[in-house]
Amino acid sequence: MNLSNADKALVLTQALPYMQKYFDKTVVIQYDPALQQGGVYEAVMSDIVLLGAVGIHAVLVHGGASLPETMGQDNKSLVASLQAQGGRAIGLCGIDGGMIAVEQNGEEGRVARIDPSILLDLIGSGYIPVVAAVGCGADGGACALNPDAAASAVASCLHAENLIMLSQARGVLKDKTDESSLISAIQVSAVPSLLRSGTVTDGMRSKVEYCVEAVRRGVKKTFIIDGRIPHSILIEMFSDEGIGTMLY
Repeated sequence: MNLSNADKALVLTQALPYMQKYFDKTVVIQYDPALQQGGVYEAVMSDIVLLGAVGIHAVLVHGGASLPETMGQDNKSLVASLQAQGGRAIGLCGIDGGMIAVEQNGEEGRVARIDPSILLDLIGSGYIPVVAAVGCGADGGACALNPDAAASAVASCLHAENLIMLSQARGVLKDKTDESSLISAIQVSAVPSLLRSGTVTDGMRSKVEYCVEAVRRGVKKTFIIDGRIPHSILIEMFSDEGIGTMLY
């Protein structure tokens, strides 16, 4: 879509109050590398770089294959893509500096503790931290984490303004077969009834539960949005309507 210069100016003017609201705040974004197949990969990367350009501190947390070495390849690919868009990014995982300590719980670990000092140093130096969902087990070895859990824990320890989880669905739906039944806002107190009723199931359940955990640990607002829509991050953050489900 080609916009006139006047239309571009109007868009920027309408976005300005939101840019001012989020200036110098931290936003954690959980990204699923499976979204690379949807053709919006570059749009996601450019959205994250733009956040930094207007003074918003973005932290990207991602999952990937269960093998930490394969997830490391995803990590470096994301770093390279952010830098190709003009950002300054550094890739790391929870093992680096003992940042994320993990308790083993079956195949996936559970976050026991996060030391935010490395992330704060990188943010303070103007970098975009790109964090692979891998933690350090009690034996010092690598342990894969649920990326939703990792993103929630990172957002909580950084006292982030927002946690944004990119999904392959519009958000939480009243009817899973009807994308027009999107629930745009949910108070965390209402989540247990949604879980009991079966409204929230499968992969969406994990995202909802860890969004609730983040809110209860001090994150202002959490969002589950459709990562398949180009520039969904900007639409959610810089418009009145938003695009997905907000949990608060």
